[in-house]
Amino acid sequence: MRRTHGLLAALLATALVFTACGGDDEETSGDGGGDGAAAGSGPIVIGAANGQTGFMSIFDIPSTNGQKLAVQDINEAGGVAGRKLELRVEDIKTDVNQIGPGTLKLLDDGAEVITTSCDYDFGGPAAREAQNQGKIGVGCAGAPLFGVQGIGPLAFNAYAATPTEGAVMAQFAKSKDFGKAFLLQDTAIEYSKTVCDYFEQQWKAIGGEIAGKDTFQNDDPSVASQVTRLQGSDADFVALCSYPPGGAAAVKQIRGAGIDIPIVGAGGFDGTYWLEGIPKLSDFYNPAVGSLHGDDPNQEVNDFVARYTEEYGEAPSSATYPLMGYTMIQAIARALEETDGATDGEALKGALEGFEDEELIAGPSSYTAECHIPLGRRMQMIEIQNGKAAFLETVEPESVPESPC
Repeated sequence: MRRTHGLLAALLATALVFTACGGDDEETSGDGGGDGAAAGSGPIVIGAANGQTGFMSIFDIPSTNGQKLAVQDINEAGGVAGRKLELRVEDIKTDVNQIGPGTLKLLDDGAEVITTSCDYDFGGPAAREAQNQGKIGVGCAGAPLFGVQGIGPLAFNAYAATPTEGAVMAQFAKSKDFGKAFLLQDTAIEYSKTVCDYFEQQWKAIGGEIAGKDTFQNDDPSVASQVTRLQGSDADFVALCSYPPGGAAAVKQIRGAGIDIPIVGAGGFDGTYWLEGIPKLSDFYNPAVGSLHGDDPNQEVNDFVARYTEEYGEAPSSATYPLMGYTMIQAIARALEETDGATDGEALKGALEGFEDEELIAGPSSYTAECHIPLGRRMQMIEIQNGKAAFLETVEPESVPESPC
């Protein structure tokens, strides 16, 4: 069922048009969060353990900024159960050796809920540390292992994950009669590996043909051999399961070889910041949580992007990651409303598992005891033509391939 939430329901209708922000997002007056077993009087501390430096900063800084805006909105509306939210950020430096210590520092300093990097490899360890202390960990990872199956019962994903993303890519390509696919899979991280695996599963399930496939690593200086194999195939389009910067380099080399067939990229390509060096790129498509370009069918998303731009002095590099940040805090706040401000991991788990088509800025989101990923949520397809990106259409997957969830 869909639930309405008094205070936050009103907030969602109005808060994203606010431009006055009033104060430091990360500081809230109060005595701290208490032991979290029951509602206290001080702020509820949310600890963000993510990559403020290193390559994950491309994704995690916008996510953190989205979290800050959500905390502002909730606090301006009176907080949750009479308590304000306080966001504390710890830079894990995109270093697997920093994730555990950084998360433990947040927990030792009073964090009662942890948010993580938008990636299983860098977010999963933080969620495990939270779970070890009986705390909820909320991430925005692509790989479907970010949840019950890969981490444990206190881990929740705000992103619809690669089974959804792969299904959306396949359904879109089929609807456009793109023909035979060539799969080019980046094997650097679980996200890019799994999005191709799920694309292939769904593509075959709906009758799509595969002309060939190859792999590369995101930091490979050249994909010349892969491009040669693509040229030798009878592919009609490329399913490019990657992300910048390596994915952008692959696009440049594909087009530089004179291959002008459509490219359906993964969601990691959201935004246009990676187009330097391929300014006239055309026939490129990627799924995203929302459109960055003021043309999203959900006006709430357009207002959010405009507000983000005003708050931070520049447009976000993508829409997906700021929206994921906002969604994580929204979901936490909704669960806290259900527990009357209590932050005990088991209590919040029960509240989150009660979400059924819960209206969040990213779209209707559902969790169950068996699945802590909002599988099957709609995504927006973005089209790049002549170097310009725009919303093309909404895709709601008719089915999602079998996954760990």
